[in-house]
Amino acid sequence: LGKEIRPGDYILGAGHGFAGPKAFFDGKVRAVPDAEHLWFHFNGSAVSGDSGSPLFALEGRQLWLVGITAYKILDKNDSVGTGGAAGVNNIANALTSYF
Repeated sequence: LGKEIRPGDYILGAGHGFAGPKAFFDGKVRAVPDAEHLWFHFNGSAVSGDSGSPLFALEGRQLWLVGITAYKILDKNDSVGTGGAAGVNNIANALTSYF
């Protein structure tokens, strides 16, 4: 299911940050704390309102869904921080148990 991600992988996201028009953001995977890829951390320019946005990894000319933006931990200046995402395996588990 999807592409296995590793720290350092480049990711792309699309969301409606600050309740505005659709915008794109990018970043890199910072950490994958569990072997099942249920959650991962990324750095990037996701902002308030981007929660629920899809995250993709680019492999060649192929985009792979790798997660959904879940949260952002900001630094003291509310500008830069670490994002957190539910990985595709977590999403698949939730959908399977729901349906």
